[in-house]
Amino acid sequence: MDTEIRDFCVKYNEKIKNDKDIKDNQLYFFSDYRERINFYLNIHVSCLHYIGNGQNLFMLDEEDLKYLYKKYSKKIEAEMEHNIAKVKDSYKKAL
Repeated sequence: MDTEIRDFCVKYNEKIKNDKDIKDNQLYFFSDYRERINFYLNIHVSCLHYIGNGQNLFMLDEEDLKYLYKKYSKKIEAEMEHNIAKVKDSYKKAL
């Protein structure tokens, strides 16, 4: 299972929900502890004997996130169907 893709899809849906709540329900600045979820394009440079560090290049906007979600949610759905089929096959042997 490709958990990074699944994690992206989960956090994207959480971001949509949180952003809507933040927009609809304004709270006093110092008592607002709701998460603000952002996604960044990050570059990581390394070579054989050097552990490099990452650098955020820019924050992904709503259009970028929609594109990525649409692309990866299809992969997650296909993976889910595949895993369900495997589980069904394993239980068929027991029945």
